[in-house]
Amino acid sequence: MSQSLYKGSSSFKESWGEVTRAYWSKNNSPFSSHIITEDVLERKLVDGKLHTTRFLLKRQRLPGWILRLLPPGNGNVKVLERSVIDPVNKTCEMTQENINCSTVCKVYEVLRFKEQGSRDTLCERETSFTSQISRIIAKGTMARYKTNVINTDKSINCVLGLLDECGSKFLPSIARNLSKFKEFKAAKSMEFKEFKDAKSEEFKEAKDKAKERVRTESQCKFEEAKGRVRSNSECKL
Repeated sequence: MSQSLYKGSSSFKESWGEVTRAYWSKNNSPFSSHIITEDVLERKLVDGKLHTTRFLLKRQRLPGWILRLLPPGNGNVKVLERSVIDPVNKTCEMTQENINCSTVCKVYEVLRFKEQGSRDTLCERETSFTSQISRIIAKGTMARYKTNVINTDKSINCVLGLLDECGSKFLPSIARNLSKFKEFKAAKSMEFKEFKDAKSEEFKEAKDKAKERVRTESQCKFEEAKGRVRSNSECKL
């Protein structure tokens, strides 16, 4: 068994509350495209602290030679995330660990967000990389992790609006989504118009039939009444 350790920290020029919220929203940024799904498994309040457990499915971001060592069906990594947010002391501690491929390399990450000032938040990281196979795998995974840390920080700054390059990455995605929305809206508008026209025609036909039925019934009643009057007149004569 071989293990490598990483320790580092990042500083964000924003309040603790904003940085914490940005972390929860970072998976929507263009720097987190490797996140496939995220699901909340449990969320509860204990002594005023918010405890959350989430399951995340991520695309493997490992060197190709390591990926070839993984068992079939493990092209994506399954991650269990636990977090505790203390709004009184303004701290957030979070752990993440992969629950598959752990024999090849087990990654256990601890994040701590702490307020340093009114607009300054520190994020401390302690991460271990343990491989049952080779020290090279542990070190290779850690090297890839360091790149991921840069993208994670970019994602947070992107959500905070503190990263200029984020706009250029976001805009094409926004434009594509807007174009798709416009196409969807146009298609639905056409469907609604066709539906409305069809229903209007049906309503018009039903209305005409009802009017004809009422006219016919009225005519019949009039003729019957007229016949009764004629009959009574003949009887009197």
